[in-house]
Amino acid sequence: MPPRTRRAGNKHFDATAGRLDEREKYPQESLWHVKRQLLDVLACPVCRHHPLELKETRSEGEDVEEGTLTCPQCGSVYPIIGSIPDMLPPQDR
Repeated sequence: MPPRTRRAGNKHFDATAGRLDEREKYPQESLWHVKRQLLDVLACPVCRHHPLELKETRSEGEDVEEGTLTCPQCGSVYPIIGSIPDMLPPQDR
């Protein structure tokens, strides 16, 4: 049986979990887009060093669509695919 949802004002509310649907938490235009300025706050999950070095392979305006983030301290590389940075440590992928 699918989860029950109801509308609360203009928001979808998941009655079984007691939380807002993810679609309503974040505006569609900003959903999952990686902005260059936001990358400055990311730290390496392996050694905690920041900032990470960005190498873009595809971008549109301020959005980074594809590329990599590299930690200059430990050398770990984190891919950005479809505007989503994969910040899992390399040994956990």
